[in-house]
Amino acid sequence: MKTEHTYRWLTKWNGKMSPTRYHATEEAIRKEHPEAVRIEGTLRVIEVPETDDEWRARNLAVDSAYIGLNAVKPRP
Repeated sequence: MKTEHTYRWLTKWNGKMSPTRYHATEEAIRKEHPEAVRIEGTLRVIEVPETDDEWRARNLAVDSAYIGLNAVKPRP
């Protein structure tokens, strides 16, 4: 798995610096907003699957957790 560091950013919008509503990597934000400034304290570290096996393992873990939280319990 690949680790990505994402942040919210201040970008120029309508002539003033405004925060983004989303998190983005520095590489991704620089493509559209080379003037972007990182907002400190908004770091998110994300594990991104790179292979099909990693995607399957991640989806199975998420599905298992979701099913476990929403399982119907029999009535006494």
